Amino acid sequence: MPMRCPSCALALLVFVACSGNAKRSDPDGAGGGPVEAGIQPSEPVCDGSARLRLRFFFATFLGRNYNASTVEVEQGAPSFAVDGECSYWIDAGWMTVPDGVDFRHLGWRTGKVAPELEAELNELPLGQLNTVADCVPTAIFDSPPRVISDDMSGGGCVESGPRLDAAWDIVASRAPELWARGTPATGRGVWVSAVEARSDTSRAYAWPLTEPLASFVLPPELWSSVGVSRLVTEAEGASELRALLARYAEDKKATPGYFQGGNIMSDGVTYAVLYQRDALPYEDERGLWPFSGPP
Repeated sequence: MPMRCPSCALALLVFVACSGNAKRSDPDGAGGGPVEAGIQPSEPVCDGSARLRLRFFFATFLGRNYNASTVEVEQGAPSFAVDGECSYWIDAGWMTVPDGVDFRHLGWRTGKVAPELEAELNELPLGQLNTVADCVPTAIFDSPPRVISDDMSGGGCVESGPRLDAAWDIVASRAPELWARGTPATGRGVWVSAVEARSDTSRAYAWPLTEPLASFVLPPELWSSVGVSRLVTEAEGASELRALLARYAEDKKATPGYFQGGNIMSDGVTYAVLYQRDALPYEDERGLWPFSGPP
């Protein structure tokens, strides 16, 4: 298995731990108030627009994942998002999975937000989500912050707080059901990155693409970076990569001791550990969702 970053730098993917983040630009001065005040946002979450409206996610410590594996968690882990048409996307990181199963291998799912959930999301203070970050600042940086964010504001912190916990629970309490009744979020391709294999390569899978495997291998300076993976479209073989990942997950579960090196691929020239996730709507050209950065 590729070694973890030796420095284990505590750089966050997006938010500084335990911070209530100030509002983004709001020229009209509109926006909801604190959750407990019951003030409605100026616009509903499902406003009919084709844009991402709201996100719930754990930010990620960079440098604490396996080399070149940031692609698996760069949207947050766990993560949930909903757009203006009431479609949602969710990963499996919210759930307790059986021993030997890695939630990152279960993929993303999508579905439609039910009216009850929509009503609760509409109670959040969109545009002033910094007001939900009521947890007490902490000097402990060993856990990633929970983040709730929209295109105008965001709040996130490590510790608990009444408002943050209540807002977070809107999604967290329903997450297993949302994932279970969703459908696989496939059809847009797969983001892929790789690192040269340094362990036993005897169980390498055959690389299924015509593009050389070496072209997906990241240099060391990019191992902990976001937005540096390559997109493999459906036409280029995304479905073959999904099938191989599913096969690897089953093989590892059946005989875990033989797959300590990870999902190793070989095209006869290069041996590399592969990391991937499905491409999602509203991503930019680097495969990142909007309002992932500081508000």
